[in-house]
Amino acid sequence: PLQLALCGTSGTVPVGVEVDGVEQGGVSGSVEYVSGWSVTGVQPSSVGESGGASVTVLGSGLRGGMGCIFHDASAGWRQESSGTAQDGGKAIVCTAPGHAVGVVLVGVALDGAAAASAGNAELAYVKAPVVTSVVPSRLEAGSGGVVTVYGQHVGAGANVL
Repeated sequence: PLQLALCGTSGTVPVGVEVDGVEQGGVSGSVEYVSGWSVTGVQPSSVGESGGASVTVLGSGLRGGMGCIFHDASAGWRQESSGTAQDGGKAIVCTAPGHAVGVVLVGVALDGAAAASAGNAELAYVKAPVVTSVVPSRLEAGSGGVVTVYGQHVGAGANVL
């Protein structure tokens, strides 16, 4: 493969190959320069260490062809899932991969490009909650009521589904 360093503003630029000053016909392509994008946040701010949860990366200029990338200190940036752009380029939804408990940076990449976006958001991986009991286990229909959930990792930040 031939790698080139290109720099442009916006629009589509043709790319061809020339050998000893002679353009090689039929060997061409193009590169589209797109305006920048940025990442400002991620929702939810934490997911279970087993992964599989949908995360919404918030920002601007997000578009189709982008995927979420998750920064792992030992592996570097890696793209984990393709994304679905939503809300007029202000959000992209992806699936979080599994990861050990801790905080990682989340960004976006365009068409699998290895470079991270401008700005990143923090995503915390936490121990998955384990429910051992719910007290009381019965409530009168239509009356509502308060229940207490007991278990492991069901403290602050846990949501009832």
